[in-house]
Amino acid sequence: MLACLLLATVAATAASAQSVNTGTTLRGYVGDTEGKPVPYAYVFERTAQRFVVSDADGWFVLALPIQRAQAIGTRRIGYHPLETQLSQGDREKLLRLVLTPGAPATRPSGKPGGYDESLDRTGFYRRMALASNATFMTVEQIERRSSRETASLLDNVAGIDVISRGATPARSSIARSGSGCTLGVVIDGRRAEDETLPAAVSGALEIYPSAAAVPEEFRHHAKGCGLVLIWGG
Repeated sequence: MLACLLLATVAATAASAQSVNTGTTLRGYVGDTEGKPVPYAYVFERTAQRFVVSDADGWFVLALPIQRAQAIGTRRIGYHPLETQLSQGDREKLLRLVLTPGAPATRPSGKPGGYDESLDRTGFYRRMALASNATFMTVEQIERRSSRETASLLDNVAGIDVISRGATPARSSIARSGSGCTLGVVIDGRRAEDETLPAAVSGALEIYPSAAAVPEEFRHHAKGCGLVLIWGG
């Protein structure tokens, strides 16, 4: 009788704990194949739209729901992206994420790898981590290009066509491929009235080729087509 009572008490306690334990904290470290830390990497869970940036030594803490297994993505300029499927055991230990170096990246002044704090405040890196149907060009990537003319930067982006409005690149716009539907242009958070691209870009770019791909906070600018966001244009 006493044993049954004890079992019932334990079961009730476990059920109560489960009802209030609706989240977990994932702790980990981002490093490269040589064992060196990877600072300022974006670690994210796309389904729950949770993300965090690793610190200067590669460490991160990410809050996650525990109702289901999650795939953790990791991105960093200069490294191949990584996706790791979590098991329950991964939540109970330190998670080590290992990135493989890709194309070499230049190191402008400021944070390692070209991390830009002012760009981060616009939500650029968060959207880059979560978007599935968009093209992103960071400050660092644009600096490595032979030309910063906007039309040239966008010329080979999938899903869009660059349309010249005059004899120079200064009069160009963008349309969704095959439809002629002109994409909206937003420069540093403000809509370009005539959808004309600036001649050159000194900051970063986000290209959303359809209205459905445009993030909610900018959807009112899309007008049924798509959107180009230019930062530091």
